[in-house]
Amino acid sequence: MIDSIPQTPSEIKTDSAGEETHVMTVRRSQLLNMPWLLFAVYFCWLIIPVMVFLAKVLKIQCNRFTLTTGRFIEQDGVLNQREEQLELYSIMDITRTATWLQRILGCGDVRLQTSDPTDPDVVIRWIHNPEELTEKIRHHMNEAKKDLRHLQTPVG
Repeated sequence: MIDSIPQTPSEIKTDSAGEETHVMTVRRSQLLNMPWLLFAVYFCWLIIPVMVFLAKVLKIQCNRFTLTTGRFIEQDGVLNQREEQLELYSIMDITRTATWLQRILGCGDVRLQTSDPTDPDVVIRWIHNPEELTEKIRHHMNEAKKDLRHLQTPVG
């Protein structure tokens, strides 16, 4: 699911002085839970499969990827939350893949290969419309690299 409205106030920044702004927010598809749904329906007379399915749905719902004009932010966690930020200028390559089932359902995976030592390979699995995310990341990544080169150019 792609949201056009930022979910937290920390994601909203003004663009008056060249600061970063919110571009888009992406969540993983709940289609990833289809096997758990079938399992829960088949064993609905047991409470445990239903609870496992609901926990899986909640975990995917709480996993959010936000793209700003300068960073890519992953927020994850139901009770204990984790946020990982990746500067767009550190992205070296973007790869979009989709299995035949993902293509039928309009989903796919996006892999970001970065120069970040803590997380050199970021994979965003089972998102709707991966083409849009890939193109927006590529556009803002190139802008961030252009701005970085402009800042590093010696004056004089």
